[in-house]
Amino acid sequence: MQTNLNYNFFKRSFLENLLSFFVFASISFSLESFIIWIFSKTENLMHRKWIISKPYLAFYALYFFTLAFTLWSFWKKYSSRILRLATAFFSIISLLSILWNYTFLIKHDYFISQTASLFIFFSSIILNILAWKKDIISAITYSFSALLFICLEHVNFYHKVLKEKVL
Repeated sequence: MQTNLNYNFFKRSFLENLLSFFVFASISFSLESFIIWIFSKTENLMHRKWIISKPYLAFYALYFFTLAFTLWSFWKKYSSRILRLATAFFSIISLLSILWNYTFLIKHDYFISQTASLFIFFSSIILNILAWKKDIISAITYSFSALLFICLEHVNFYHKVLKEKVL
């Protein structure tokens, strides 16, 4: 009976759910637009060296959208006290994504960018484990997009590094 009361206490209305979804989506897409801005600053320098530059941005959008969907599905079912860890990993993944794009595209520092990529990977795994415990549908969508994004990130990285070593 106690768990049912706690669940009903944190059950939110349709308008609150809709507003919270737009808040999470706008935060995610503002981070993605900042990353696209970084990408646009260097696109003319790196256009020939990348295998997939346009789908990369589409997968970034898909990745951040599913990240926002995962947090929104948590938020509509649980209190903010329970979601502190998931929100912390969301922030870590977002900041590391910006760091990865900055170090890889502008600074061309491959060690820091690969280190950031590994931290993104492990943070995504931890966030996915948290998602499996709370909501399986959001965990499946997030794990699929994270896998696509990380594979695409590494394909671009290794293709660029190999092209520079050959040239």
